[in-house]
Amino acid sequence: MTNNPDELLSNAISLASELEAFEPRLNGFSTAIEGLGAGRSINSAWLDKASGFLQNESVAEIAFSLNALAGTYFSQGDTDGAKRLCQTAYQLYKIALGDNHPDTMVVAENLKKLEQKETPPEGPKLPKLKKFNKPRS
Repeated sequence: MTNNPDELLSNAISLASELEAFEPRLNGFSTAIEGLGAGRSINSAWLDKASGFLQNESVAEIAFSLNALAGTYFSQGDTDGAKRLCQTAYQLYKIALGDNHPDTMVVAENLKKLEQKETPPEGPKLPKLKKFNKPRS
């Protein structure tokens, strides 16, 4: 897994675009993910509305990339940017995998530490990366 912010964000945008092609009602998802790199947040109401369409493994891959990008932002001293990305990763993991999944809980712990600004020097932890299947079109 790369720590290059551009590659991490590009991967997340690409996966979101694939999801949009698979489910047209998700139109705007890749744009929302792209906005994260520009310092914007994803509207949680939009995520709530789209959550019924987002429940698949590609969403977990997007969340993984965003959590990794949060770690990169943190290591560069951008705690606020890391927190924003981690919040989105957490929301996406909850949608894709549920509240009690180990990956969701890892990101929840990262978010808790970022909010308390007590993240250990090694930065946020990453969930284990799994080989996910792409959605069928």
